[in-house]
Amino acid sequence: MKINEQEYRDKLMGCWMGKNIGHALGQPFQWKRKINDVTFYIQEDMPGTNLDLQLLWLRALEDNGVHTSTPILSEYFLSYTNIYGSAKVNMHTGLMPPLSSQAQPYRHSTGALARTEIWATISPGCPEIAATKTYHDAIIDHGAGEGLLAAIFMSAVQSSGFIQNDKFELIDIGLSYIPEDCGVAQAVSSVLDSYKQGKTWLEARDKVLQDHRGQHKDWEDAGISQRDWDYGLADGDEGYDAPSNIGMIIIGWLYGEDDFARSICTTVNCGEDTNTNAAALGALLGIINGLGQIPYDWAEPITTKISTKIIDIFNVKHIPRTLGELTTRIERLAKIIMLTYRPDVEFTNMLTSICQADLDRLPNPEMGEKILRNMYGPIYENSLITCALDYKSDGYIKPWNTAKIQLRIGCKLNHDLLLNIKWYLPQGFGIKPVSRGLLRCPGGGVQTPPYEFEIEAYGPVEIVNRFVIEITSPGRHTAVLVPVVLLDGGLM
Repeated sequence: MKINEQEYRDKLMGCWMGKNIGHALGQPFQWKRKINDVTFYIQEDMPGTNLDLQLLWLRALEDNGVHTSTPILSEYFLSYTNIYGSAKVNMHTGLMPPLSSQAQPYRHSTGALARTEIWATISPGCPEIAATKTYHDAIIDHGAGEGLLAAIFMSAVQSSGFIQNDKFELIDIGLSYIPEDCGVAQAVSSVLDSYKQGKTWLEARDKVLQDHRGQHKDWEDAGISQRDWDYGLADGDEGYDAPSNIGMIIIGWLYGEDDFARSICTTVNCGEDTNTNAAALGALLGIINGLGQIPYDWAEPITTKISTKIIDIFNVKHIPRTLGELTTRIERLAKIIMLTYRPDVEFTNMLTSICQADLDRLPNPEMGEKILRNMYGPIYENSLITCALDYKSDGYIKPWNTAKIQLRIGCKLNHDLLLNIKWYLPQGFGIKPVSRGLLRCPGGGVQTPPYEFEIEAYGPVEIVNRFVIEITSPGRHTAVLVPVVLLDGGLM
């Protein structure tokens, strides 16, 4: 597959400009459950960009290389942000993602949905890469929740938008990366059904909220319209926001009928997380059509300067200051990403060359299943193996009680590998069935069956209890040290 560099850069700029436009349009209506009547910006002073975490991930990639994954991203998250309290508190105790956010309801919300573009833009036309990178990001503060699935869906769609412009094909691509029975997939399917049945966008919106709504935000001046009270749309589960808001994005996309302004306005008019939704849709439309197709009157009020609010710019050096600089640095990263993961993709000055085979491979349910197979525990790896933990106890152990841990190992080599497994336990704990042993790990990335261990507390436990699994291979000098953290569950 050949990607024209000039066209790619135009789409990059279209992505960032479209995102900023949508963010500005939706900001005044944020988290209000009501029908809006928006046709253009209503504020005189445009809000700043909403790119902080994407800029932080950019620096993480530039600092640590293209294989940067959850352990590194989570350290940057801890060190340089001043948001997402519950996930950060849990990580400060030693809990790694996804346990850092698994127990809180906002794992089903839209935080990760607001930052998918970084992964889509470094992986143009390669949704399998974008979805994998998004997983390593979103699992930090959204655990194995709908917020994770919403982000994976959107990043796959946005990445594919660099080479595909059929909205229904793009939606199918995004759906192929997430379980068909999850809330996000059901909300998308609901909108598709309403559109194909000839229902209005308002009817489609009401149907989504009837079936997939979360608790509306009862903040000062937020409110809920009398109409939605009368329609029985006032209640909902706390934090369960991602499915309905993905639905609002799809409504604007379908009912906007390929008109940029109509699309983002329709999404904002649906209410809910209006700035996140319109920003995600604006970015997608910018990717599909490029900067040149964004109407001038919408782009003209938007600054290309980048401001930050939630990251520590005094410690995170060399943050891009303009959208142009951001685009240049994304382009550099994308070329390295493609050389690393997809050397068949070529950036060229020649005309873009995309064959049917390139489009046919975009829906990838097998890759979606592979990405999500370890979503209930952290992953550790080196150049030889990948180790995935599954905390069956949700990260807690009670005094005089037990907690179960499952370990799966995948070998990155093409041949089998012998591995030594050894547990290091603090005083007062035991391990079953054994604390050390030898196993054979199949080659080719195939994961072993889950090895289940039972940790037993012989008495009182500390508030934070730390264990280490050491994995080595006979005759090789490298090792993987897998930390296991269990919190005192005596009061739960």
